[in-house]
Amino acid sequence: MPASSPPSSAAPERVAPARQWLSGSHTILAFVVVLAAPALALAYLPFTDLPQHYAMASMFGNLDAEKLGYFRHYELALDRSLYLLPYVFGGYLSRVVGIDAAMRSLVFLSLVLYPLGVLLALRVMKKPPLLALLALPLVYNRAVFWGFLSSNLSIGLAFVAIAVFMRREQTRVSTTVLTVLSVAIALCHIYGAAVLLGYAALSVVLGRREQLVRRLLPLTPLVLGALVWVLLGKHAQPYGGVEHPGLWFKLKWLPAWIAGGYQDLTDSGLVVVFLLVFGVLAWRALPVTRARFRALGHDERVVAVFVTINLLLFFALPTHTASVKSLDLRNGVIAFSFLPLLVPAVVSLRRLKLMLLPLAVVTVSNSWFHLVRFDREARSFDRILEHVPERSSLLAMTWEHGGDVSMSLPYPHFSAYAQAKKGAVIAFSFADMAFTMPVRPRGDTKRPPTPVMFEWWPWLYNYERFGYYYEYIVVRGEAPNGYMAALPFRRIFSTGPWALYRAVDSRRAAPR
Repeated sequence: MPASSPPSSAAPERVAPARQWLSGSHTILAFVVVLAAPALALAYLPFTDLPQHYAMASMFGNLDAEKLGYFRHYELALDRSLYLLPYVFGGYLSRVVGIDAAMRSLVFLSLVLYPLGVLLALRVMKKPPLLALLALPLVYNRAVFWGFLSSNLSIGLAFVAIAVFMRREQTRVSTTVLTVLSVAIALCHIYGAAVLLGYAALSVVLGRREQLVRRLLPLTPLVLGALVWVLLGKHAQPYGGVEHPGLWFKLKWLPAWIAGGYQDLTDSGLVVVFLLVFGVLAWRALPVTRARFRALGHDERVVAVFVTINLLLFFALPTHTASVKSLDLRNGVIAFSFLPLLVPAVVSLRRLKLMLLPLAVVTVSNSWFHLVRFDREARSFDRILEHVPERSSLLAMTWEHGGDVSMSLPYPHFSAYAQAKKGAVIAFSFADMAFTMPVRPRGDTKRPPTPVMFEWWPWLYNYERFGYYYEYIVVRGEAPNGYMAALPFRRIFSTGPWALYRAVDSRRAAPR
């Protein structure tokens, strides 16, 4: 067998007609839309950083709005980051449809891009589109639950771009599309750039050198963008320390680290099922020997090496550094995300349907069940928002981070919803500490700095150092006995696990 021939040259168990594969594309599109639809239908999702992204988009798109008053405390910071696309999209769309509809659309887009990119890549590789159903258990991965919106969006865009890059015949249209995607990824997040550039570099190293300039020229904006990201990253402010849980811990909790969003670990179980189904479908072609590796097609070889590199990084890298969080987790998710592309084309349609359709149904049902439960749990926060005045100063003390549904600790940043929707000045904003944010505090702000990690450790509260500035405190969970009574605040409203306090002497609070 020639080295460039994929295993598909063997006699297939069944060759499906083209119209059946088209039906497969319709099937995957329907499943993808339904799986991501909670982003459009539900008010609250258990994605930890998502409220901060709401706030950043609202601030970016409405900085000069008198009603919200952001300009009194913040200013644009276009010189410190390329982190623009999500906030341009969400911020300016919010002017037309409101911040809720704008951000729900953005989250929906970030969820559908990855499986759609897999679907496109499978079609370029001449593999059954139904194999894209294997990507569904990875849509709500751990990085999604941590709320890494821009990172997830950029990786989804990278998968679409890889499908375009894979095309052997590059036309003007495909070159233009790849150039546009390169610019979009560069203005989104460094991880999408790493995925696309890493794939392109491996493609060249592993043999596809024909039409090199025409293939790589559209990636020039992304290369320049990645260099800018690296230069700007040198100014990242430290936030916490280095954490490395060790190899055994990562092996033991691998499914939960890839897709652990729910406390009952059903999504982690789906990852185990995903691996079993992948193993059954791909075991004959897995490149565990040199002969098998040489038998793979070019793009399959690139994917196999890329998966291996990212798995090694997952086990070798620390979880947190002083400036980058969930470092190893992101590489693990990337490695798993490419696995559907390694399933060989020689699989009967009947086997695909028997294995992948039930997996897709269970995945969609499990996601809807848990996300609806979380939305119901979190809805009591609506009443808190009703009692927070516009442009007020608000401090959050989160004693209980997780609730009864989510494993990903979704509540520490909920006060950012008040910033996004009512212009509140909150104690901890991404604009205050993240060099990637295109908004920063004004130089003449009188707001005192909040201690690092206060959103996780409310016992760091100190009235004299920074607490005096805030007129309102929103509390989730039970504070230690007598803790709130000792503060110069009185409770004015409570609902479920939430309570809202107002300063007793409002003259000492910051003016709105």
